Amino acid sequence: MVRGPRGGRSPDRGGDQNTGAAWATGECGEHSRLVPSVRVRAGFSLLELLVALTLASLVLSAVVSVLVGVIRGYGREVARIEASQTLREVLAVLLSELRELDPAGGDLLTLSDTSVTYLGARNIYFLCRPPAADERGVSLTAATWVGLQPLDPETQLFRLYAPGSPFTSDDDAWLPATGAGGVGPAVCPGGPGLWLPLDGPSPDAWSRVPDGAPLRGYRVTRLESYRDAEGVAWLGAQTRDGWSGAWNGRQPITGPLTEHGLEFTYFAADGRRTSRPDSVARILVSVTVRAARAPVTAHLSTNVAPRNRAVP
Repeated sequence: MVRGPRGGRSPDRGGDQNTGAAWATGECGEHSRLVPSVRVRAGFSLLELLVALTLASLVLSAVVSVLVGVIRGYGREVARIEASQTLREVLAVLLSELRELDPAGGDLLTLSDTSVTYLGARNIYFLCRPPAADERGVSLTAATWVGLQPLDPETQLFRLYAPGSPFTSDDDAWLPATGAGGVGPAVCPGGPGLWLPLDGPSPDAWSRVPDGAPLRGYRVTRLESYRDAEGVAWLGAQTRDGWSGAWNGRQPITGPLTEHGLEFTYFAADGRRTSRPDSVARILVSVTVRAARAPVTAHLSTNVAPRNRAVP
């Protein structure tokens, strides 16, 4: 033992190294208490750090997965909306064109499974006076006309209404005609008019045309599915000039379509399929479109009854 400064006794420090305890002395010199030593640690251990990083990566991975799912779902919804809009555009064009056709009157020209060629109505003008016997043309009211395109004798074909007996409509007719020259001025009772030279109607037919008779302008049009240089299918249209008969370049209308995205099926009045343009009473149109940036499609089939024909 080693005595303390005031007669106290302190334990041998060599014997306390393994216990980690030390004697504390008070001012009176007496042994007061035994205080254990404390080891101070700062920061995290490597194991704790690895566990924290693992948990953080799991949480981050879950958040990213949720965000990716939301973004993909949004993209699919945008693609579905895009495909539905394209489908509506295709059907709007087809229905508006096909419903105006009169197959018995010769509006349908050629039929196929993926295309249809027809006389598309483009305008209606009205005569401001009946044609004279020696005239080869008609005088039209300039201010009163309706349609998609103005009068164009170079590209359009015409039909002039010639009624027969006032007691029946069986002998009423639309006289086919073609433009024989450019449009010029004409004098009409109600104001300025247009003079349109025409070829086609016979002298007897001219005498049947009354004042105010309608003149309809048509454009030979073909609607079909075609592929562009990159192999993408579109709904396109071609038109043919009235004078030269030459086909113009194909113009895209809307799309894209799938590989077999446009199909026509033609039925007669008895419900059987037909290939005769003048006997068509119903057209089954099947359209399948796809979105431009995602593998999303939209499909619809509908029946179209041409003008003056009942659906069988």
